[in-house]
Amino acid sequence: MAIATLSNGKYILESQLGVGIFGTTYRAIAQPEGKDVVIKTLAPALQSHEDYPAFKSKFMQMGELLRQCEHPHLAQVIDCFEENDLPFLVMISVPGQTLGELQKSGARFSPEQVVNYTKQIGAALAQMHDRGLIHCDVRPENIICRQGTEELVLTDVGIVCNFTLGIHQTYANLLLAGYASPEHYSQDFHPSPKDDIYALAATCYSLFTGKSPAIARVHRPYPPAELAGIDPRLGLAIFHFGLQGAEWRSPDLKSWLALLPDKPISSGEYDLGAMVSKQAKNSKNSQHAKKSQNSRNSINSAKNSTEASGITRASRLLNARTSPNLQNSQMKSFSILKLLVFTGAIAGISGAGFGMAVRIYRPIVPGDSMLHTEQSFPPRQNWPISETGL
Repeated sequence: MAIATLSNGKYILESQLGVGIFGTTYRAIAQPEGKDVVIKTLAPALQSHEDYPAFKSKFMQMGELLRQCEHPHLAQVIDCFEENDLPFLVMISVPGQTLGELQKSGARFSPEQVVNYTKQIGAALAQMHDRGLIHCDVRPENIICRQGTEELVLTDVGIVCNFTLGIHQTYANLLLAGYASPEHYSQDFHPSPKDDIYALAATCYSLFTGKSPAIARVHRPYPPAELAGIDPRLGLAIFHFGLQGAEWRSPDLKSWLALLPDKPISSGEYDLGAMVSKQAKNSKNSQHAKKSQNSRNSINSAKNSTEASGITRASRLLNARTSPNLQNSQMKSFSILKLLVFTGAIAGISGAGFGMAVRIYRPIVPGDSMLHTEQSFPPRQNWPISETGL
């Protein structure tokens, strides 16, 4: 039974899917095609806010930008309009369950699935970033697995992340939990693509472990025991260049996705030194292939070089950009070692110099130096003992 119509009968609202602090969602049917759609608007709590006109304007601007994004792994926005002083966003309904729902039902994902899922969502986010959009709410609950497939669709763009500071901080504390980057909690926060990198890395961690990540303000920068058996390159991407402060995170999403291996292996099978050597060999072969007229060999060599270069880049980044805590510890140990060596060198030089001075300036006769002073004794007859006692 219809509860209302919108846009002159173009959309028939069938039911309310949910209402939260920031938004209200409806299930609807688009006429005349009869397509199932999802319609979102701002929640009543925001409608009574003093900055509501600005919120409505930003909502509409985001809706128009999202209409320009067409990606198989991004929920398609087909319409954006205003009616009765309310902004509305219309999206094609995606049948299936969210990854969050699958996790709650006991589903577990293999490393291959996690990498595949992460790359799908990463590709959708990359297109958004290219258009100047930030999702701001990447997490398993906002990712739908299409029914009967392994295809994912990213939904529910966090439009309120561009609202006023007070609204945004409430959003970060209540909804994002462990998926919000440390920057979300700062007083001068401005959304950036690096926030989505953090959230995607946190989602990747959640899919591996079945657990929600710790909130950013108490996050430990080292991989926990739950990821001990996975491909170290995944741990590298998730923890060293994902779940870190902005200064340590990958500069953009495409760089972070390049760290993910195409075929994850177990930690026992991974040999970083061997992989780096392989990269060097493949790079050399690639250079020879470029000189060849055989296009097929050129393509294969370039592919091998690209895969191996990603491994080398990861190993170099790991060596050059260890976490801040580890780097500070290494610097302290190095400083103490330098101090001990320096002190030992000074002591050795001083001892050698003193010994050399004693040998060069040794006395010839009593009294020549302070080390061999002249001594005088009373006459022998004045000694307190007799000759016979000697």
